[in-house]
Amino acid sequence: MKKNGFTLIELLAVIIILAIIALITTPIILNVVNKARLDAAKDKAWGTIDAVRMAFAEAQADPEWAPSFPISVNFEGNGGSIGEDHKVRMSGQRPKAGTVSINEDGTLTCTNLQYDSYCCTTEDGNTMDCKTTSTGQCKDAK
Repeated sequence: MKKNGFTLIELLAVIIILAIIALITTPIILNVVNKARLDAAKDKAWGTIDAVRMAFAEAQADPEWAPSFPISVNFEGNGGSIGEDHKVRMSGQRPKAGTVSINEDGTLTCTNLQYDSYCCTTEDGNTMDCKTTSTGQCKDAK
């Protein structure tokens, strides 16, 4: 008699091998997704700093504007302006909270810019550090 198909043992072996492959690849895929989200938060923070830099340049062109340093741009709520007349215009996602500061030497730094579940800070204007928060508050970022 001729056998067609696979035995139960052969099918179970294939299922076990597929399960092992799934167990190995799932954490790798999740790490790639989480890293992409973290990198997106960093890019949003740099975009916010660039938007503040542009608003600062526009404010400097205003002959009636007299800055006092450091200048802080607060993004609480729907905020984000330099003085009263120079709103920070930006495309993309605005931070839910946080502050961008401009020092006398023109260095821009940010503190606790919040995008979804990420809080981003740069102290030197060159390196962005973003951390996750489970509560949605930057004070709880890890």
